[in-house]
Amino acid sequence: MVQRARVRSLAGILAATVIGLGVLGGPAAAQVPPTPHALPPAHPNAVSARGLPGSWIIGVDPRNRAATAFAARSASKRLTGLPAFVVATGRARALARSERRRGALLYSEPDVSSTRAQSAGPGSLAQYNGWRSYLVPNGLNPPAAGPLLVLIDSQVDLTHPAIQGGHIRSSSSAAPTDEHGTATSGLAAGLDSVLGFQGVWPGANTEVVVTDLSCTSVAQGVLQAVTMHAAVINMSLGSPQPCFTLYLSLMAAVGAGVLPVASAGNEFLQGNPISFPASFPHMLTVAAVSLPSLAPAFFSTRNLGVDLAAPGVKIVSPVPPQFDTDSDRDGWLAVSGTSASAPMVAALATWIKAIRPDLDGQQIATLLRSTAKPIYLPLVYNPDTGYGLPQLAAALQAPTPNRSLFEPNDDIPLVDGQFFGQPDPFVWTGAGSQTIVGGLDLFKNPADVYRVQVPGHSVMHVRLRAQLGIVTLAVFGSRAKTTAAHPIARRRIRRTGAVVVRNRGGTAVMYVQAKTASVGAIYHMTIGH
Repeated sequence: MVQRARVRSLAGILAATVIGLGVLGGPAAAQVPPTPHALPPAHPNAVSARGLPGSWIIGVDPRNRAATAFAARSASKRLTGLPAFVVATGRARALARSERRRGALLYSEPDVSSTRAQSAGPGSLAQYNGWRSYLVPNGLNPPAAGPLLVLIDSQVDLTHPAIQGGHIRSSSSAAPTDEHGTATSGLAAGLDSVLGFQGVWPGANTEVVVTDLSCTSVAQGVLQAVTMHAAVINMSLGSPQPCFTLYLSLMAAVGAGVLPVASAGNEFLQGNPISFPASFPHMLTVAAVSLPSLAPAFFSTRNLGVDLAAPGVKIVSPVPPQFDTDSDRDGWLAVSGTSASAPMVAALATWIKAIRPDLDGQQIATLLRSTAKPIYLPLVYNPDTGYGLPQLAAALQAPTPNRSLFEPNDDIPLVDGQFFGQPDPFVWTGAGSQTIVGGLDLFKNPADVYRVQVPGHSVMHVRLRAQLGIVTLAVFGSRAKTTAAHPIARRRIRRTGAVVVRNRGGTAVMYVQAKTASVGAIYHMTIGH
């Protein structure tokens, strides 16, 4: 039996279902983003007139060696580990046209930019660090050593006492260009014993991978963190426009067992738009609250993709003195934003990994959600603050969640080799039966897709019992490139149901999909003759 983790708690699912999505308010987090096929205008003058980014990203099927080699010769850069090639915007149409002729064009999109999710606030009291006690119980000491926490961020002031005291490293030796990377890494792992400042885990094994805010730079930073064997990746940045290449890099991280953490965004007063990467599937998304009331920060983005909340208003943080904008210029600044909240939770997740090293990233996320302290009782879940404030002690002791063995498997391209070259193993090859226990979440894990191998001239039965919610069960043929294709069989199941597929030809590869048709679902599925 293949056991898979429940992504949201039963109470949270029921609360969201009873209240209704409209009342909960705000845009929901995106599900699997659509594969983009955007190209710049053909005329060079139109490119400059529209203010398009200077580079474009072309996705090429990694299984087509000739097409990949051609793209490598034509592009200025390839993102290691992804089928993504970066070209000058003016050359994007020609490369896309060539790859389309080869039948190898997967996607095309502009190299969009994000913004930092932080803003400076008034006041500076370096000796005050009261926010930490809301997350780390008094007397609970971190382990002496642990796994790697990586922050995708701007350069750190490596000379700052809190950064030196926390032994925080950087992938760059350049001078800092803003306060952001110093503040976020300091809140996660900084230590200044003279002033009494401590991050969530002072002295944690922490490295800042320095990137700019372009999609390709951030995506490459994520992939670099994976090669460094990071346990947790923090991204205190966001964009209202999804970047498919960044999505792929994050799915590669999830597949490697890494937990990606992102700030929810600071745009509540700007219409509360969805922010990416926070709204991609499988992310742990963190909103901001004020202290001591724990009220949602007035700026914190609100939607059904928010998982947790942490302090994020006027948080005293280390910053480079040249970017200290208050009156004393002492290298300490009260900052506000979900940028501050996310690295706090990322450090907690890394702490859990240190104590419970057998857990993967999605299991750690499940622990943090399921043990959080709700802020708005009697609701267990609220779109302002998610499941609430993380409870480290409870998460360290809670029962181990079931592991999801096949994530990310939200759509066919993630499991058949289109995006990553190597397909997932078959869950069934025609012998006996296979039972899968799965959990789905409309906002974090909307669907599960499994590869099966159906023997020639045989019949495959797929039986499903919906323990909670409503599940759409579907089977797709070997020619399907995505679950947007027409299925061989489909059935909407409230309690129990089955589909039967007859293979009248030779041995065939097929794809079985379980997709939630409600806010969340738990299912038991058996595949066999």
